[in-house]
Amino acid sequence: MISFQFGTVQLICCSDEEKSAFIAEAEIVEEDTWQLMAADITARETDEHPIRLMTSLIDQKPLTPGEVIIRRNEWRAVIFDLDAEPPCTPEWIRKALQHISQLLVSNAISSISLSLPGIRYSCLGWQTSIKLVLAELVQPSSQIPLVICLYIPSNYLDSVTRELEKHGTVKQ
Repeated sequence: MISFQFGTVQLICCSDEEKSAFIAEAEIVEEDTWQLMAADITARETDEHPIRLMTSLIDQKPLTPGEVIIRRNEWRAVIFDLDAEPPCTPEWIRKALQHISQLLVSNAISSISLSLPGIRYSCLGWQTSIKLVLAELVQPSSQIPLVICLYIPSNYLDSVTRELEKHGTVKQ
């Protein structure tokens, strides 16, 4: 775990294996327009009749890329459209991160955790992803204290932290 300071924003970089080490007020997860990626696949008993349940699925409309859906402390950032080519774009990530930045202020959130957006399925390079995080979450939030825990795949961790050292102060 390595920490960087950008004004009033502390950015903590963790490998994917260290996810349980940081408890945030809001956890940002990647989602697709049909809400399949972050879906809970656990089978549960329900009082709803199966036909009514199936009808609600038929009537479901896709979400818009860049949208953020709040479910308690889990914020689902819609950055994938599985019907599009490519399935993820920097613009959708930018829109979602801008939306998250606004939600941080309006909900008085002081700590979040998220994975490096868009690299999960090799849709985006880590360099583009880290630039988006810095531009949309770190720089605009400099007026308010914020702690961001950024989960990074182990094979990118050294490269990402070297890049961040160019922009922020390493905090021990």
